[in-house]
Amino acid sequence: MNEQRLYECMVVLDPEGESPESELESLGRVIREQGGEVQEAKIWQRRRLAYPIRRKQEGLYALLLFRASAGALPEVRRFLRLNEGVLRYLLLRKEEKAPPLPRAQAPQEGSE
Repeated sequence: MNEQRLYECMVVLDPEGESPESELESLGRVIREQGGEVQEAKIWQRRRLAYPIRRKQEGLYALLLFRASAGALPEVRRFLRLNEGVLRYLLLRKEEKAPPLPRAQAPQEGSE
């Protein structure tokens, strides 16, 4: 079973580390090597953390949407765990949005 599913990955990057663009590009490369496809990669903003992580008070938030098979996830998680520039990450399977159902037309006056 090699079904491609939609995943969302929120990453908190070290703001003093490598450039965030290169970090996201490296993650995208791992996803593509595993047969996945990156749909969107955005760097959000630098924010103060609720508590220090690795003695850092701030983090740079980034969001990545990608399609991949379930078999690609262990390698993606491994990359995120071992990468020094990643302070925290959350990887979720995103629900596919079903197309909206067509609305029923109200009967016109005079027609039965």
